[in-house]
Amino acid sequence: MKKLLIFCLLALLLFLVPVNFSTLPDRLTLTVKDSLRQMTEPKQPDRTEALTVGRIRMNMTKEQVDHLLGKEQRVLSNPYGKWTLYHQQYRHFVIIGYLHNRVAALYSNDPRYLDSQGVLTAMSPAELIKLKGTPLTVEAGSNYRVRFSDEHVFRYQSAGIRSTFYYDQFNRRVDALMLMSAAYFNQKHQFYGTPSAQLARSNEQLDFELINASRVKRGLSALKFNDKISGTARRHSEDMADHHFFSHTNLQGQSPFDRMTQDGLQYKTAGENIAYGQVSSIEAHHGLMNSKGHRQNILNRHFREVGTGVAFNENNAPYYTENFITEN
Repeated sequence: MKKLLIFCLLALLLFLVPVNFSTLPDRLTLTVKDSLRQMTEPKQPDRTEALTVGRIRMNMTKEQVDHLLGKEQRVLSNPYGKWTLYHQQYRHFVIIGYLHNRVAALYSNDPRYLDSQGVLTAMSPAELIKLKGTPLTVEAGSNYRVRFSDEHVFRYQSAGIRSTFYYDQFNRRVDALMLMSAAYFNQKHQFYGTPSAQLARSNEQLDFELINASRVKRGLSALKFNDKISGTARRHSEDMADHHFFSHTNLQGQSPFDRMTQDGLQYKTAGENIAYGQVSSIEAHHGLMNSKGHRQNILNRHFREVGTGVAFNENNAPYYTENFITEN
């Protein structure tokens, strides 16, 4: 009975006296303290929600965006999900990526959207780096890692947002920007996304839209989309992807003009751009705009129509072809 009484007293003391964390193993102490810290510290505000670009705020609902920008012009597939395009005859050109019906990504070539990020369109690369810091050179996804070498694209990451600034070396100014949340980015499980016929057609349409957005921004008329010319462009992209070459001249020795004539196209003037390996039509377009000859085709005031074609090779890398034409 005496032993039982002593045991009960000891048990009562252990229950009443708090355990000193310093007597516990370090690993366990840290675990317990971290758990307490998570419960007691106030929740930090979501900086993603507070980020405003022009009139658009990240995490804004689609209904709110539609109220500000008007009815969407087009919805296209991309490697992350979907793009929703807004513009007024290609002026005030904005592309939104929605996640759970809220803004999770944004692209625009409208100077107002650049200015809202503190980036002036007339900034030089050195000034941009001074403002934003050294750009990232590597993209790391869930199962890939890619090193970038394009000197006219500046990529940054902060507070869960990936920022990309596209520099125009000929106008010597920042031409466009893209913002993307980590959650939206993480929907892409491969560098090029998952190739499909739908993604290829969407890339073709987006390429066309970007061409016109760049033309109208510079005071030129928008081009008309020509399905027949697009077929010519698509077949050349498929040919390059299937037979592992990258050239305006195909393995049969045909030039772009030979292929157009073969397809029954009659023209007064024509031109072709090709690109390979860019993750999307946005990167391909800005790459072409920084190449003098390709840029001249995109901004040629004599062209009236364009067709675009995209195809993927066995490694999922896309080939882009743009055929410009003014028919007889």
